[in-house]
Amino acid sequence: MKFPCLSSATRALLLSGLAQAGVFEQHGYEVENIGHTHAVFSPQYLKSFVFLDLISFYPETKIAAIYIAKNDQEQIHENKLSLSEIFVSLCQIHDFGSDDMRGLVFDIYEVLEVNRVIDRIRSSRDLGPKEEVEVIPGSSEWDIILDTEYYTRMLQVTNKQGIKILLMSQDRPDWGDSTYSVDRIYFSFLASTDKASVTGMEGVHAETLAFETRPEVDGEDEETVLKAKFAEEEEKEIRSLATISNYASGRRLAASDMAETLAS
Repeated sequence: MKFPCLSSATRALLLSGLAQAGVFEQHGYEVENIGHTHAVFSPQYLKSFVFLDLISFYPETKIAAIYIAKNDQEQIHENKLSLSEIFVSLCQIHDFGSDDMRGLVFDIYEVLEVNRVIDRIRSSRDLGPKEEVEVIPGSSEWDIILDTEYYTRMLQVTNKQGIKILLMSQDRPDWGDSTYSVDRIYFSFLASTDKASVTGMEGVHAETLAFETRPEVDGEDEETVLKAKFAEEEEKEIRSLATISNYASGRRLAASDMAETLAS
């Protein structure tokens, strides 16, 4: 296959993406790509009518966002890919190394117990329902978050050890002019040049987690600058999420129409 008028780096990236697409096809998966966002469908999960995974990558900030991950609900089958395998394959499309990640964000999707946990943490600090919260290492809140499925999923996609946990919310456009709010867990990782001493990270609980002071960038904490840039990038990607969501709705509607036709 030839790619005229493209740089060697761009050709390599395209070929990598095509190769990874082949991996999904060989295992019976379908991937729809819009912008930085990828929707993964599996015939072994609700007959490919809804997302198995919905993941976005932001190479400039080295942050990934996992909006949906239902791999534990996919039926066991010979060609099943784990969340880790899917994530790494998608990383390669963007030339995005999982070991280079600065942050990983999870939407709290259809897990009401975790939403309630976040509500209780905010309430205990007299914070509003959408205010950002930093979870302190060694606290009971820290252990609660590390007991959630989201920490387990984080461990499935990266071996980064130095983490900072933030609880966040994001407003997203809904039908018309309305919006809805999504709770999120943001795992922030130390840069490869930073140092951290970690005790117990091989288990679920990390009782001691010490960080060096992060460098300041123009008077602001590096973390603040990174989050602001990520928010700016993700704001542009919201349209891709809406487009893919509409596409998935169309799949379900088409399947419903077909079922009615076959039944008649």
